Amino acid sequence: MGKVVRKKSEGMTTYDTHDLGLAIALLTKGHELITLHPVVNCECNGYVFHFKPNPELSKLEESYWKGQFFVDAKHHNEVSLELSNRFAEVEEEYNNASNN
Repeated sequence: MGKVVRKKSEGMTTYDTHDLGLAIALLTKGHELITLHPVVNCECNGYVFHFKPNPELSKLEESYWKGQFFVDAKHHNEVSLELSNRFAEVEEEYNNASNN
């Protein structure tokens, strides 16, 4: 299941995942991605995705891991391309911030 990325006492409440496939599937189903950012020294894809909380997300994640979460293939591809562009933007933001 999803891994808690921050302590509850740290303020922001989101639904978090490191799994790129799950993130794309959730976006394809119309769930709102609040933000994403790189995670240093992570044994994951290198990013964490923060979604707007929704009671449905845990059930969708469970379906995803069981191989029972199906999405429209064309929309999946469109979301993947959009997310790829977002990765480039985030990388640029973090590179600029580390150079300043």
